[in-house]
Amino acid sequence: MSPTSIPMDKIEQAANRVLDMLQKWDDRFRNHATQKRNHSRRPIKAKITVIIPECKDEVGEIQDRSVTEVWMRNVSQSGLCFISYGPVKSKKGEIIVSLGEKFMLSEIVRGRQVHDGFWEYGIKYLGQAQM
Repeated sequence: MSPTSIPMDKIEQAANRVLDMLQKWDDRFRNHATQKRNHSRRPIKAKITVIIPECKDEVGEIQDRSVTEVWMRNVSQSGLCFISYGPVKSKKGEIIVSLGEKFMLSEIVRGRQVHDGFWEYGIKYLGQAQM
């Protein structure tokens, strides 16, 4: 089923359910696995905008994939984790995330399909993007 055929309120409900499931999983296994992180993560539920720079030729077209909304799971000093309904299609693995008034050029470092048509991505910041 395509994302456009499902009402946005149903996608929002599913996103919150998936975020809750993933957080419970994190909480359950927090002390059972060794973490190799330079910075601690802070859980957060927030909607953010992701821009895929390589899709700039599609802006305003029917197939426009250049801007999409996603749900942030957690954030740290060096990156963040989010879920999206369907995969993020960036051939180069680079995206720009909108964090308030800052735009961060970022690299996708991991991605996996999780539940109910959602994908989870971990990204690291490469630097501030000029918009």
